[in-house]
Amino acid sequence: MYTERNTPNKFRICLVQTTSDKQGREHNLKRAAEAVKAAAAGGAILVVFPEMYIAGYEAGERLRSVCETADGPSFETMAKFATENRINVIYGYPESRNGKIYNSANLIDSEGRLKGTYAKTRLFEGEKENFTPGSGYPVFDTDIGRIGMLICYDIEFPEPARRLAVKGADLIVCIAANMAPFHRLHARFSLIRAVENSVPVAYCNFTGNDDKFEYTGRSGLYEPSVELLSSPVDDMDKEILDERLIFAEMDHANYKREGTAYDYITQISPGERKMYQL
Repeated sequence: MYTERNTPNKFRICLVQTTSDKQGREHNLKRAAEAVKAAAAGGAILVVFPEMYIAGYEAGERLRSVCETADGPSFETMAKFATENRINVIYGYPESRNGKIYNSANLIDSEGRLKGTYAKTRLFEGEKENFTPGSGYPVFDTDIGRIGMLICYDIEFPEPARRLAVKGADLIVCIAANMAPFHRLHARFSLIRAVENSVPVAYCNFTGNDDKFEYTGRSGLYEPSVELLSSPVDDMDKEILDERLIFAEMDHANYKREGTAYDYITQISPGERKMYQL
């Protein structure tokens, strides 16, 4: 099997570019079961779902009724999928914590353990009415290296990704619900963040339409060597907007070869480094 060749330095990931569905947790978990199984069968050791996948991005008035704790029902089910398929899983959901609601992402390892939770720090427009912003940028140790997570609007600012890079992230995963008319924006930002931080960026976005938004797809894995390792993003063609699984090979040695990418992180002064580690 391909999974036997996955190592911390070279492994396969799967980005689940799917629709934002508001039919409920059980429905979306059922869809997730199929995607996780297919991702593992395709040799992936990490499978990623978009922002707010569990509830659907535009939860609206349903939000309080669909939010849950980090270790709630969705985690229990996703952990089962991870264990059964020996795969790491990242997914977005509305998190309930200390009486507040966060736009969060969970990282589950291949043994079904909750490695960590990240809460979106940069809230976009109407999100500010429903969510509390997160306050930190944790990096989590996994069997495929150190992973940092961002959510959608976070990728449009240089500081979040830089903080993850300075803290030693080997891979930055950004889950999103990016919509029209910002078609090409996140593809550009994902590439820039990868290059300026010397860290690959895996970007997973919704596609299709819901009651309010048209989502813009363009999921992909971006390397610091200015390469996109999955699919084209420059044209509004069918391939980048399809609902589908996107596989990509993550090979750290590929961009660490001399001359393929400049390591900007080594140029950060001690004072700046201390600031970014907060």
